[in-house]
Amino acid sequence: MRAPQNSETESKGSASKYANKKIKDEVYGYLKVYEDGTIERPPFPGGYSPACPDFVNGIASKDVSIDVRTCLWARLFLPECVASSQIKVPIVLHFHGGGFCTGSAAVASFHRFCSTMAILSESIWVSVDYRLAPEYRLPAAYDDGFTAFTWLCAQSEICASRVPRSVVASMASQEEESQNPSYGHDNNWHVSVAEQDSNINDTQAASEAWLCSYGDFSKCFLAGESAGGAIVHYLSMKLSRMVYNCVEIRGLILIHSAFLVEDCYDMSFLNPRVERNPDTYRWLSLPIGAVGDHPLLNPLHSEAPSFQGISWPPSFVAIADRDRFYDSTLRYVEVMKQYGHVVELDVTNGESHCFYLFRPRSEKAKSFYKRLATFIVRHSERCCGRSLL
Repeated sequence: MRAPQNSETESKGSASKYANKKIKDEVYGYLKVYEDGTIERPPFPGGYSPACPDFVNGIASKDVSIDVRTCLWARLFLPECVASSQIKVPIVLHFHGGGFCTGSAAVASFHRFCSTMAILSESIWVSVDYRLAPEYRLPAAYDDGFTAFTWLCAQSEICASRVPRSVVASMASQEEESQNPSYGHDNNWHVSVAEQDSNINDTQAASEAWLCSYGDFSKCFLAGESAGGAIVHYLSMKLSRMVYNCVEIRGLILIHSAFLVEDCYDMSFLNPRVERNPDTYRWLSLPIGAVGDHPLLNPLHSEAPSFQGISWPPSFVAIADRDRFYDSTLRYVEVMKQYGHVVELDVTNGESHCFYLFRPRSEKAKSFYKRLATFIVRHSERCCGRSLL
């Protein structure tokens, strides 16, 4: 499995190592890009959390490989109350935030969030560690989201004692035959049939015990915050044009999504100490040479896939009123509703982008966790016979 890109150990001594290099782009405390092309990611604020397969404070976790070709992996979170019950529970496929350039499923704040939500919603969370830009620019993260979903489908087939190749090859064939939008760039967002078929051999062939023993593949959710919310959107758009029977998506969860809807994001909420160049993430994540307003980051762009004619499950869209993506999110929800999609808009007043990750014990964070857990429970079933909300 791929370690977090430029992990804590790799970055030790970086001050002396890069002292003579000139910085070209920087997100203070998170990412430095030097003029010679060197990329440095200091240890993520708050550090990293190792997986622990034993139950500690009501949760167990472990890392699993998804695709050895791209070193794609995920961290699974299993609540103790689920393991002690005889009822299968919902599965949440989660994508972490970080502007497509930073973050990992092993980052302590994301680990803590997934642990908390798995316990509160009594569900299994699968947090995907996708490839990061600028080493792997968009649409690499979207490709990884699709690969993670096909892995989940393959797990469903394996658990049902069927051959996983059939479902994944079918999805890859649909993708090849469909009109895949280029999103304003020559790189079409898709993995070829040949590549996807070969990925079956790269994916873990054996069943994942926690998913098979405790997971209900008919009650799946796609979730992500910030850049992860954008992955959920684009993955859902892709899946809405495909047929798959191995899993059922009950809901979409988009939290403080990094949607750069032109003229709709408020840079006055940026922290100049942290984000000296507000477009750093944009330019580092988009394909080289891409224009500013791009359909890979703007879901309402004229060249982005349309909401028209697609069927989506209910969506939980969360935002904070001091988030720079606040206006973009409101516009996004407005368009979703215009096309008849069921949307639950959750607004936290007086808070900024992904506040619950940085102040997880605050009353507003706890309230947000409960509202999110309620959405998952409402669109699945009560699993362990008691409410934690």
